[in-house]
Amino acid sequence: MTILVTGATGNVGREIVNQLLRKNQQVRALTRDPSTARLPKEAEVVKGDLSHPETLTSVLDGVTAMHWISVYEDEALHAVNEVATLVKNAGVQRATIMTGGGDETVV
Repeated sequence: MTILVTGATGNVGREIVNQLLRKNQQVRALTRDPSTARLPKEAEVVKGDLSHPETLTSVLDGVTAMHWISVYEDEALHAVNEVATLVKNAGVQRATIMTGGGDETVV
């Protein structure tokens, strides 16, 4: 089971990656710039951008679960429907979305 963590280099995402690795889960960490990720070597760090869903096709290959972290102002939230379709078509069985940074509900 491969778990994709977006926002993997932020405070919450980094902690999720670490907790999953401690539980011996296979983690794929999404970042815009893998060269600056500084994540544990056990994590598979991949390049992609949720605000550009076309970058996610190969990233989702083999992913069975996904944790999407995005702040309210993030452009990625505007692509939620397109990303959700890609996630569904890739066969991801479970997905969560964590948002923050605004007062109104976005999703």
